[in-house]
Amino acid sequence: MDTPKASAATQAMATANANATAQLANELSSAGVRLSAEEMDERRRSQLAYQYLCRLEEARVWLEACISESLPPAGEQLEACLQNGVALAKLANAFAPRLVPIKSIFDPRQDRFLARGLDFRHTDNINHFLKALQHIGLPRNYWPETTDIYDGRNMPKLVYCLHALGAFLFRSGRAARIEDLYGKVTFTEAELSAVTKSINADQMSKFRSIGDDILGEENKENMPSDSNVSQVDFKAIEEAVQRGQADRLLHLLVTQCPALPVRAEGAQHYLSALLAFKRQRQHHGKPPQSPRSPASPAAPKSLDMAALTSCVVKGNRSWERERETIQSIDAINASLLNPSADDVDTDAAVEADNLTASLLSRRSAGLPTLLWSEDPRGRRVYRSELRSARLEKGADLTREELELLVFIVNKVGAVNDALGRYCRHGDGGSERLLAALREPELNFDSVSAEAISQYAQQLIAESTGFSNADDAAIEFESDGNEISVDEASRLAGLLASGLQVESLESELSELCLALLRDRSCVQLDRDLWLQDLQDCRREAGRLLGEARDLVDCLWRLEAALADCADQDADTSIIDASGVVSVLADPRLRLGVPVLKALAGTYLDRLMSLRGFKADELGFAGRLDGSHLLQPSVLVVRWPTRPFYVLLPQRRLVWSDRPPALPPAPLLTREEAEEAVRRENEEFRKSRIRETSLPFIITLQAAMRGFLVRRRLRERRQLYSNSLDQIVAIQRWWRRCQRDRQLERRLARYNCYLSVIVQMQARARMVIARRAYKEQLNLYRSLERRVIRIQAWWRGCRVRQQYQRLCDPSRPVTLSSLRPFLQAAEHSWSDYHQEIELVRVRAEIVEEIRQCQKVERQLSEMDTKIGLLVRNRLTLQEVVRHSNRLLGDRSGGGGASGTAAASAESSGSGSGSQLTRQQVEKEAKKIELYQQLVHLLQTQPVYLTSSLQQTPESLPLLQLFNYLEGDREQYLYMRLFCSALPQELARLYRPAEVLSPTPGLGKLLSGMSKAGQACLSTLLRPLVGACLRDSSLCVNSSPAEVYALWLAEKETESGVPAGLPYQVTAEQALEQPEVRSRLDANVRALRQTAGQFVRALTQCRLPYSVRLAAKCIREYLVPMLANSNSTCPEKDAIKLTCQMVITRFISPMLASPESHDVIDDASLLPLTPEQRRTLGSVAKMLQLAAANKGFGAESCSHLHCLNRSLREWHQSLKDLLLTECRETADPGAEFDMDEYSEMARLTVPTLHISVDDLQTLHLDLLDLRPSLTDPADPLAEILDELERVADGARPLLSAASSSSSSQSGRVTLHLSPRHDPLDLDYLSEQTGPATLALRTKRLLVDILLSCHADQPLDELLRSTSTPAEERRHELLLKSRERLERQVRTGTGWRSRSNLKEGGLPLDAKKSRVLEALDRLAGGDAAWSVDRLLRELADDIRQWHGKRARRRQELARLYATRQRLAWKRRFQEEQADYYARYCQACVRGQHTLARSAGSSSSAASRVGSSGSQQQQQKQVKYTAAELHKRGIVQEIDGLSPGQYRNLQFEVTEIGDGVFEVVARFMGVLMDRVELTLQELLRLQHEGAATIHVFNRARVNVNLLLHLINKKFYTK
Repeated sequence: MDTPKASAATQAMATANANATAQLANELSSAGVRLSAEEMDERRRSQLAYQYLCRLEEARVWLEACISESLPPAGEQLEACLQNGVALAKLANAFAPRLVPIKSIFDPRQDRFLARGLDFRHTDNINHFLKALQHIGLPRNYWPETTDIYDGRNMPKLVYCLHALGAFLFRSGRAARIEDLYGKVTFTEAELSAVTKSINADQMSKFRSIGDDILGEENKENMPSDSNVSQVDFKAIEEAVQRGQADRLLHLLVTQCPALPVRAEGAQHYLSALLAFKRQRQHHGKPPQSPRSPASPAAPKSLDMAALTSCVVKGNRSWERERETIQSIDAINASLLNPSADDVDTDAAVEADNLTASLLSRRSAGLPTLLWSEDPRGRRVYRSELRSARLEKGADLTREELELLVFIVNKVGAVNDALGRYCRHGDGGSERLLAALREPELNFDSVSAEAISQYAQQLIAESTGFSNADDAAIEFESDGNEISVDEASRLAGLLASGLQVESLESELSELCLALLRDRSCVQLDRDLWLQDLQDCRREAGRLLGEARDLVDCLWRLEAALADCADQDADTSIIDASGVVSVLADPRLRLGVPVLKALAGTYLDRLMSLRGFKADELGFAGRLDGSHLLQPSVLVVRWPTRPFYVLLPQRRLVWSDRPPALPPAPLLTREEAEEAVRRENEEFRKSRIRETSLPFIITLQAAMRGFLVRRRLRERRQLYSNSLDQIVAIQRWWRRCQRDRQLERRLARYNCYLSVIVQMQARARMVIARRAYKEQLNLYRSLERRVIRIQAWWRGCRVRQQYQRLCDPSRPVTLSSLRPFLQAAEHSWSDYHQEIELVRVRAEIVEEIRQCQKVERQLSEMDTKIGLLVRNRLTLQEVVRHSNRLLGDRSGGGGASGTAAASAESSGSGSGSQLTRQQVEKEAKKIELYQQLVHLLQTQPVYLTSSLQQTPESLPLLQLFNYLEGDREQYLYMRLFCSALPQELARLYRPAEVLSPTPGLGKLLSGMSKAGQACLSTLLRPLVGACLRDSSLCVNSSPAEVYALWLAEKETESGVPAGLPYQVTAEQALEQPEVRSRLDANVRALRQTAGQFVRALTQCRLPYSVRLAAKCIREYLVPMLANSNSTCPEKDAIKLTCQMVITRFISPMLASPESHDVIDDASLLPLTPEQRRTLGSVAKMLQLAAANKGFGAESCSHLHCLNRSLREWHQSLKDLLLTECRETADPGAEFDMDEYSEMARLTVPTLHISVDDLQTLHLDLLDLRPSLTDPADPLAEILDELERVADGARPLLSAASSSSSSQSGRVTLHLSPRHDPLDLDYLSEQTGPATLALRTKRLLVDILLSCHADQPLDELLRSTSTPAEERRHELLLKSRERLERQVRTGTGWRSRSNLKEGGLPLDAKKSRVLEALDRLAGGDAAWSVDRLLRELADDIRQWHGKRARRRQELARLYATRQRLAWKRRFQEEQADYYARYCQACVRGQHTLARSAGSSSSAASRVGSSGSQQQQQKQVKYTAAELHKRGIVQEIDGLSPGQYRNLQFEVTEIGDGVFEVVARFMGVLMDRVELTLQELLRLQHEGAATIHVFNRARVNVNLLLHLINKKFYTK
């Protein structure tokens, strides 16, 4: 970079070189010299770099003028300086000083920046700058980002913003215009190359539009430019300035410079600014120029446009400051005229004083700083003095008068400060008071230093009028006579005058008077001496200091206790160090030591004492700090004299009479001392006990040992003295004991002779047992074999007995029935399996709903991505749908529990607000819905009618729990058999069964759902084999096979094949390679379809498929017979076969991932070729079912499949004929009948959404008019629902015990409207079936309680024994315990206990006999043997139900596992779509960034590219590519001009190539090609593509070229 010392000639030469850069190309071309493309790009980049540095230099010069500071030269140094934002924040302070004050700028001198570099807090400066831009209203499109400045990412954006800000401020008259320096400054090559890489033409082109955007067209025309500056008469302006003609100067500025922001009010300010500029030029010459500015031969002495603009801006600022000053002075004068503020004691006066002080302190007022504004009395003095001057003058005060008055009052405040210092420090403050009194502004003629004490005393006496109002509340007593306030003030003044050199405060004077009164000095018959006063003053000062220290310690102690109380409320750990530090303070003068180890005990005692005192004084629960703000008094007992402390002022009162205030709840020194003394005493005693405990224990042990040893010695002495007598006594005693034992033994032998014999026998038994154990050990060694043999034998016996019991030809006896009676009882295992069954069903139903929802969203996402690929949808909409898909997935999957919890909480919250009547209404509504759903399931006639009216909206599968149980499947099969005839009757022709009505289609969808698990298991291995075979190809289209073969041939060889790209099927078959490939594909298709047909014919189809085929065939036979069909049976089975393949098999092949056919996640997602394979197989199955082949209109290569199609058709027909003949009714298949509902273990449950329930209700309301019978159950329920619910709205607003609502789902426990089991046992309304069922249950109880081996007739007529009654009671208790356990664990209502179940055993026998008589009266076939036979059938059915329930549980577990796998697959799909969207967004951002830097892409490859990049670039002329067949034609160019066109192919990314077209070395266009897109076009059969919208290129040959040059293939 050039230095400022460069000569004028050098700068002029550099300027000429810079101006000639743009004309170089024209000059060279005129001279016959042609530059290459690289040289032209290099020149263009140099010009851009020079232009950017010129703009940066312009911004620097303007910024220096605004902030009056020097900045580094333009370039990297200036950019680094601007990154910390200090200069920008100072610029913001220049045009928005209130918003950005100087004190808010971080590191204003840049010391931290120079020492450590950038700090994160430097971003605050940038934010201040941006806030200032927003404050002045600069358009946001000019703003830079914080990261653009702080990180230096986009410094041209900042320079652009500064230029826009300069134009904006110039328009508003706040700053000078930015001068254009383009072509006037020079830069070195190093500086130009440093900024070359970061500048592009788009960024620099914006600088030209700043003036148009900011100033507008009008201001642009009037802008002072080089063309119209000559029109300004600078001599006339200088003459008007020289003569001081402000009006003429204003006229010249308005007429000759219309673009300048000239105001009529600022004429005088413009004149002053121009005069100052003129004086500056006369004394200092022209202001220093920029280091980049060109030095002219002689500095001009006349006025120029830049100086004129600067002076106008300064004049505007001066006028704005003067206007603000005038407004502030007017506000001050207005505040002085408030008459309501004359009274000193009112709030209005205080508010007026504060207002006046704030107005005087404004910066805009221009007044001196208020030195006495912190004191309320000082603010009062300011206002009173100014108000007096205002009233005395009778007009508003001017700024000079206000300035003088404020200055004088400041000096008075200085005197008051010095007087206060003198009162506090005595003679130490006399010099400051003397200096304050000698200020010349106070106009004191002579102030003597010797009389300073008299001055101070007089000033103190004069200032008593400013004493606190609380002083008036203190009364003094002297010999029983009260002293008034005036007398006390007078005494204090006299006392201060007598002391001369001492200044007395109110508290000190009171204490002095009290001491004088105590000494009896204040008497009428004695004079008062100065020595007495001085002694009292010294003693009072000492006592007052000690008292204040004591009060401060007590106050700190209360604060520390309050902090500890707050800590106790917040945490469990309390810090008592503050309390200990206060207690240890020597100023508290505790007479006892304070131990830090007892901090906790001190705190506990002081807290308890504090709480007790607060309770005693009525402050219980209010020790939160507010008690210290209430007026109260604290009595302090002092050794010399007690005193009182007034709260909250903490003022000391020395009086014999306490003030009339309530006592304060603060601890006194005596109380704190007593608490510390007690704790110390207890601690001392405990330490004594702890230290003396070992000694005491040792002493006690020694004393006890001594006593024991003494007693032992005495006893030993006694024994030694009486040894002979002791021996004799012991001998006699042993003999007596031995004789007695002998006598007892003989007597025992005589009494237990038989026992002795038994013992001998037992001994013999031991010998025999030993032999037995040896044999037993042998058996134990073969224990497993023995157990297996026994188990096999017992199993054989039980199976034989069970087979005899189930044999209808054999009579059933009690002996054969008793071993299996327990199977008729319900155990906890039954309940547990039933509970698990219901739970798993609910989970599966909910999972199915979620999977269907996510599947719909994924399908919609797939569609939107397809539209995005075809540019028919925006990327934002696809990303929004992807985010919504991810949110629904997280809310429906992992967060389902959270949603359910929120739903329950909301439900409970709403339920808590319901009244009792509303709760009963909701419970009734739920009960009616349960009865309604039970009626619809068990009575198919209603759903059959509803299907005919509203088939689309009827939630059929939801009504049957998605067919996840045997009961639901059985009831759905009944509905299908009932509704199928009516639906088929609506068909006009039998062939319409293949495109059924909506009702029939919904019925068939349910049947497909019922058999989906079995069909998935059947088709899973076949579909998996097809998907795993990557070489399998079944494409039978000649044109497509021809296109693929041609693409492979040209891609491999790289030579044009010379064949047409668009051909017909016949033309494609003329190629031998195509025919051979088609033959292979047809063979593969025949083999694959044959495997599917063999799998279908060799396995048994699901029952739902077989039942649907049977019912449809049975109805189509008579229908075809009536339609004059020649062979109704054959046509019927043909249509049935087509229906089975079309409705059940083809959908699973078309979408295997949606029907759980694929169980291997590695096979997903399916490719288009795999879907084509499965679709071809499905098409072949449909043709075989319809017995259709490929006729003459088809291609000849497919005629070989006709024979196979006929064979497959015959196989399918035989299969369906066999299945239709062998398919039983639903009742026999599921072992259920119409009375199976009464024999269920628990009530059935239904999981249905609220929306489905609402839809069902509305559909039934449409069916209501057709129910003419008022006694119809459905009509009764609907009418009652209308009475209970709000109109026809079926939504549930509260949950009851029988249903739960969560996540929009309702669980209903279904029950009939009139349950037969709730009727009386022998009621007339009880039917024979219900009576027989209940009789069998009573008979089971009787047989389990009575074990007598006698006929059933005799057993029923016999009287029960006590043992039988006890067994019966135990049976009832166990059943009741099981029922309670079930209700407690699940909340279910069991149906196993009847009303008559609790009767006594004899009563049950009599009931059974009565029931048998009643059944025999209604049906002569009823007898005891039939009752036993039906009981045996029930046992057999329960055994089958348990087996089916276990099988169903296993099937449900497998279904849940497959659904979980499907859910994971859907989540993977959603994640894949999300990643795809993210890649699209990143690609879009990459393209946006590359668009800005695409102009310098060729230079990066040419100048700074490495050897590796050069290897990944190839160059060909259009003639060479045309010769190779890659370029077929170019619009607008003849083949002779192809040699002038060059193509450069460069790999700029992984599979991304950039193609650049240059015509005769000039860059024409560039385009990006992706390898993935080219492969897609080749797969779709596209032979050519258009590049640059003009050149047609062969896709196959282009891929060959890319593979050969870039991938060496």
